[in-house]
Amino acid sequence: SLAARKQCIDYKGLKKRAESLVGSEKACDIHEKEQEDFQQFFSHEMEKISHLYAKQERKLCKFFCAMEAKVDSLSSAINQNRKDFVHEDGAPNPERIFADSANKQVPVAMLAFMVHIDALRTFALLNTLAVLHIAQRHCSKLLYRLVLERLYQEPFYHCSRLSTLVDEISRISNTFLDGSVGKAVHHNAATAETDAVDYLSACCTWANQKGRVPPWVCKSLPSSKLQGDRRSLRVQPLVQQFVSELSARLHSRGLASMVPDLVKQMSVKPSSAPAQRPLHSSPSSA
Repeated sequence: SLAARKQCIDYKGLKKRAESLVGSEKACDIHEKEQEDFQQFFSHEMEKISHLYAKQERKLCKFFCAMEAKVDSLSSAINQNRKDFVHEDGAPNPERIFADSANKQVPVAMLAFMVHIDALRTFALLNTLAVLHIAQRHCSKLLYRLVLERLYQEPFYHCSRLSTLVDEISRISNTFLDGSVGKAVHHNAATAETDAVDYLSACCTWANQKGRVPPWVCKSLPSSKLQGDRRSLRVQPLVQQFVSELSARLHSRGLASMVPDLVKQMSVKPSSAPAQRPLHSSPSSA
């Protein structure tokens, strides 16, 4: 499990070593041995986290290919059997589509993929916050610079490939929902534009704040976390967004009775609140 303590940053060990070096650059004895010990220990911790992150990221890439094939297969089946799966007005017929137990496994696979993405993003975020907190609160000026320079080189800090997977699953989710449930009911244009501007502004604020929080984190925050204590930051779960959007679309089609069964298949609880944001890619920070 990614939450296992042995697979996360040894916060106490790093903190103890860092605090022993505070002020050492001003002393006659520079404590070279202690500084070397810290750097070696810190380097080992970075390698440990990045190794695990990269390993899990590779697995997710393979998982994504298998899941995308399931979604494509369902889309093809719907297109080839439009008489059975599509209403005369062109809207999909979810009751017919999900009457087939095999088709119900498609959203199950998508949810499983999202669960793993959420876990890996949380793993990357918590370890990043731990290093930032140690650097800012427990390191000397010299070590502060060295720690941040090393952190900025780590793949778990940038999450570049993982962020691409997040964008891809958002795209595929919308394609799946549009094709099997129906188009989303959007807010009026003025409200949507205002929300986008406010969200972008908040993202830019976080991206440029002194805590050096990576941009991908700012893009992934729920609106309630865009301001506040950095240590309490948590990314918005993709699972929650997907289930909320699925429920909202079924409700808008008068098919609320389908929600419990589909959600039960996915082993998650439905959310009574609508999705906080659409599943398409959120505005990127400048």
